[in-house]
Amino acid sequence: MHITEGVGSKVVMGWDHAPARGRYPTSFWAPGSVIRDRGLYFLPGDLTEGLYLMRVGLYLLATGERLKVVHAAPGITVDDQQTRAAIGTVQIK
Repeated sequence: MHITEGVGSKVVMGWDHAPARGRYPTSFWAPGSVIRDRGLYFLPGDLTEGLYLMRVGLYLLATGERLKVVHAAPGITVDDQQTRAAIGTVQIK
């Protein structure tokens, strides 16, 4: 997961881990599946006020190549590289 500044793509914080912490590999997924992946994520205390986006994406572990988002649910936006989907916002005040 990445936290990016506003609608831009500059990453201010990121965390990488296997989907569902390795308990549900992508080889088990079926089209249209919803995979819940919960975690506790801390942001730096010195972030400036503003709106940040939470983005998720997948990559090949062997090469680091980011996979393209080929279909996003209605209302889900994809970044300019089409490799991360915005799943939520964080407002810093």
